[in-house]
Amino acid sequence: MKISECIPTDILIIGGGLSGLTAAWATGSKKKVMVLLDGAGASPYVHGFSLPAGEGDSPELLFRDTRESGRFQGKESLEKHLAFESLEVPPLLRELDISLDRNPDGSLALLRPLGASVPRVASAGNHTGAVVLAKLRKRLIARGNTSLLTGFRALRLLHGPAGVAGALVFDRQQNRFLHFAADTVILACGGFCGIYPFSTNTSDIGGDGIAMASMAGAALCDLEFIQFEPCVALSPNKIRGKGLITTMFFEGACLRNHRYERFLAENPEGERLNKDVLCRKIVREIKRGGGTPNGGVWFDATSVGRERLVKTYPAYVERYAACGIDLAAQPVEVAPAPHTSLGGVEIDENCATSLPGLLACGEIAGGVHGANRIGGNAGLETFVFGMTAGYAASSAEPRISGFMPEEESLPLVPCELRHRMRNVMMRELEQNLGIFRCRKGLRHALQTLQELMMNFSAADNGTPKEYYETLRLQNDLYTAVLLTQAALERKDSCGCHIRTDHSDREESE
Repeated sequence: MKISECIPTDILIIGGGLSGLTAAWATGSKKKVMVLLDGAGASPYVHGFSLPAGEGDSPELLFRDTRESGRFQGKESLEKHLAFESLEVPPLLRELDISLDRNPDGSLALLRPLGASVPRVASAGNHTGAVVLAKLRKRLIARGNTSLLTGFRALRLLHGPAGVAGALVFDRQQNRFLHFAADTVILACGGFCGIYPFSTNTSDIGGDGIAMASMAGAALCDLEFIQFEPCVALSPNKIRGKGLITTMFFEGACLRNHRYERFLAENPEGERLNKDVLCRKIVREIKRGGGTPNGGVWFDATSVGRERLVKTYPAYVERYAACGIDLAAQPVEVAPAPHTSLGGVEIDENCATSLPGLLACGEIAGGVHGANRIGGNAGLETFVFGMTAGYAASSAEPRISGFMPEEESLPLVPCELRHRMRNVMMRELEQNLGIFRCRKGLRHALQTLQELMMNFSAADNGTPKEYYETLRLQNDLYTAVLLTQAALERKDSCGCHIRTDHSDREESE
């Protein structure tokens, strides 16, 4: 396909969520920055972020909690960077004129997430992500050197003699492909759990980031670690896929089976377990016959009390009230669902990847959380590594003078076949890449996905929209293959990756 227009910029940021916009803000005002936005992603739903500023807390304790919860699989330098740079987030929020929630005595109002030794999650209401996004957009537009381009989705990274030099981008508003050339490209396009049929991710989240990076030759890590959120609504359909915040377990909420028995009552810690362990216990209860009508368990927050729910969790109260559910008086059907891809593009503590000119931050980057993530650390990661990536990009030297991309040869798959291929991919992911995995299922999934990949071949008779849909599917499938290969290669069980053919883990862990 001949692509006639090439748009140059100093810094190209792929993704307009919290990590991407934070990176854009941190680049300063001297360089020309373009941010590609396509969908809301996960950022608007960020409740809060880890901040080691409460009584008995410290960056050292946050580091230890992060390392231990990650089953010591994370990259230690990244975990330290996350923990010790966390104290730079409040100054950023003050700069954006965002106030954190406080108690009547002026101290921070902190919630305790699963996996944390102490209350640690700070927030600005129940919509911290949405509040910060709105402020960042407004400030970036006012600054003048940053362009926020809505409806633009990157599908391939472009290579020049000096490394990554831009991206092939589809403009969905004008139905056309463009080349963007840049001295520095920052991948900030989120994770890939949206390739699963049932997840907490919105439909705009897919495998593009991982596929682009891998096809360009970037090193990846830890793709087998998919964190399932333990408590995701199954019904009604209006809230299906929405998570219920597990900090409520420290305030009286509990889980019940279809007989309304608290099936974790005899566990010393009750439901207050690391997310990977809690997910397994829920699935085992369902498999033992304790499942609710829609195949989940009951999340019962009635013991939290109406006053506390309304004061501390108003967004959740309102969300379920809109569906006719009173959280203070009745339970909600929930089940574990893919939520966060903990692996991704390999980075160092400066967000540099293995490819010159390419940085990565946020969920697209791997190595920060190891084999299991503490609640609140995802929000913190977007701020800390977003700032780091922005600072690094602002000091990068010009590299792409005179660079011109070559003509693109793009694959094409008919619409009906695309739908069938996606359905098969999602079936394999659901059946064989869930919480419990085995060699036989993984090998079946890998063979099936690799056979699907053989359907992609270059053609020159398609419309731009057909090429776009084909590339989206190809990226998702490519990422699914990489996920499956990683899951096969890790034969031992660790964190949120459990191999039933090699595991003798007990439920008491």
